[in-house]
Amino acid sequence: AVGDTYQVTLQTDPTMGDIEIPKNVVKVIPGDSTYMLTSDGELYGCGDNRYGQMGNGTTDNVLTPVQIGENLGKITDAYSSSNFILFLTEDGDLFGSGRNRYGTLGTGTTDNVLTPVQIGANLGAIKKVFWSVSLFFQTEDGKTYFSGRNDIGQFGNGTTTNVLTPTEFVFSAGTISNIVTDGVTVIQTSDGKLYGMGRNSFDVLGTGNTDNVLTPTEINTSFGAVSSFKASYFNIYATTSDGKLYGCGDNSAGQLGQGNTTSSNTFVQIGSQLGNIDEFEIPSSRILYIKTADGKYYGCGDNRYGQMGNGTEESILTPYWINESIGSVKKAVLQSNCVFMLNTDDELYGAGRNDVYHFSPDQTSNITTLTRVGSNLDGISDVFATNNGLFVKSSDNWLVCGANHNGELGLGNMNMVTELTYNKSVPRNVESYVSDSNHNYLITPEGKVYVAGQN
Repeated sequence: AVGDTYQVTLQTDPTMGDIEIPKNVVKVIPGDSTYMLTSDGELYGCGDNRYGQMGNGTTDNVLTPVQIGENLGKITDAYSSSNFILFLTEDGDLFGSGRNRYGTLGTGTTDNVLTPVQIGANLGAIKKVFWSVSLFFQTEDGKTYFSGRNDIGQFGNGTTTNVLTPTEFVFSAGTISNIVTDGVTVIQTSDGKLYGMGRNSFDVLGTGNTDNVLTPTEINTSFGAVSSFKASYFNIYATTSDGKLYGCGDNSAGQLGQGNTTSSNTFVQIGSQLGNIDEFEIPSSRILYIKTADGKYYGCGDNRYGQMGNGTEESILTPYWINESIGSVKKAVLQSNCVFMLNTDDELYGAGRNDVYHFSPDQTSNITTLTRVGSNLDGISDVFATNNGLFVKSSDNWLVCGANHNGELGLGNMNMVTELTYNKSVPRNVESYVSDSNHNYLITPEGKVYVAGQN
């Protein structure tokens, strides 16, 4: 690798602790292709390169990190999806390389791109990027452009034809402040209105039918201005400045919290009795977690693993108070198949899928009520859960347990770990982590990255 590096070990039989990884990493994008952005504005990648996403002119897999876009300027952010990489420089230039199946990289063809190509080179400095397989970006002069997949009308240009070069998005309803595009495209304007186009499953866009929508259509927000929103394939959730939460779309698992499973093509208020809502998460399309201003956590929707802790594996149709029995929570891990909560007494509790996380060593059936984890430990100060394992910090040491299918726990093997086990290879000062189904990346405050998993 180029520049300052830090030595860690990643072996076929994985442990955390002889590849060179950039030392001052501020962002990691995990996956079969891994990308790391440093505080110096350098981007590195390694792993799967079958589509040329590493930008080195080949399609050979990259086994040690290589710098991407080395002479293209200081990189301020990077984005990756479906085997391509996008990155933005401090001068507002957007580049991409890799898979170009739908024309997302804006070259005018669908040929894969093996060295970084500039996207929208003649359009001016780019300030915002909204990406998925479909790409939107905004320039400094306030214009919005798109390229890529449009098979269900997600660009709102009246067609379902993929767009191979950046094309201006003609939108006269207001100033665009945010765009989420994931099948359904939802636009938020500066005055708090929402507009949608693309996939209209469950009539989530409120048109009166489930036909895909090919031009921007205002979504009825009769409750007032939207302060923030999130969207999935089948649902849209929005908050207001006074702490109210609303949702529409699919309700097949009760995720709209109305006490039923009837889907709604208009926004309904969720948790009106809960007080001000600070945050919400949608880790999967049919699960909703809510945090209120007074520190209470609620869940509704798909509860097939018992992760919401109400004693059942049945869907929850109205918001259930998850942490009622354990008091105030200082950290919560809210995933689609598990919930872990660390309370202010430094006690850790969890519920959910036990064949992955192993809350209890004597059983693998799901744990459906919040259950004390690590009760024999002398105080727990931190916790995080990845797709296949649990990491717990106690007395300045890290302990791990879990399925460990690809060696993600960093113990030097791929054996299932059914009890919390000390792992001395985990750095004590882990500040953040990212993971996917096969890899774990632990990041320290100094920007050092430790990795374990499938190689």
